[in-house]
Amino acid sequence: AYYNPYRNAELARHPEFLEEHVWRFFEVEGGGDLSLAAHDKYCQPSVSWTAFLLNLAKTQRLDRARLLDASLDALERDFGQFRAGWYSRFHAALEPSPQEQEGRCERYLHLLGSHVPPTVALALKALATLDKAGKVPLDDLLIAIPPSLLSRQKSTATAALRLLSSAGKRAPARAAEIARTALTALVSEAADVQQAVLDPVDRLGAAG
Repeated sequence: AYYNPYRNAELARHPEFLEEHVWRFFEVEGGGDLSLAAHDKYCQPSVSWTAFLLNLAKTQRLDRARLLDASLDALERDFGQFRAGWYSRFHAALEPSPQEQEGRCERYLHLLGSHVPPTVALALKALATLDKAGKVPLDDLLIAIPPSLLSRQKSTATAALRLLSSAGKRAPARAAEIARTALTALVSEAADVQQAVLDPVDRLGAAG
């Protein structure tokens, strides 16, 4: 059963909620009006589940690391896009530090294969941050990134290409290999995506 966050003061004192029930929110997708996404869409931010759970993390009544991992667990379950979007927004709202992101690099790479665009966008943003610090293993990136290059959404494909371009600057000796991976985006059925790959691929090819 779904709790009512308007009674959040009571829930925050409820051991069963804090120790067990709240984590089920990250395991069960829900449907109709019975989902975190549906509730938060139609309420004031101050009484949203997002605000309530963030406050519990801030006051250390819920474990922050577990919330970060639980939100990624939910995204790995590939819930429908509307409901999955809540978990990606919640993960971002936790504002993971570079160190927290680094410890979850493998998980972000895995999420590049999701069929849910907001999930892929979250993963690409985290990986872009990590890449700037040289924390993304290039071999793992080249294996994981092709699905995002094939996205019909130009923003997703171009973000993936920017990530590859950044990786190419860090590893110029492997620029030709990275360019070949970037060419995957040319298979996209979207003409604007095909056009978007040409300049980055040319730059990577010239560097190789």
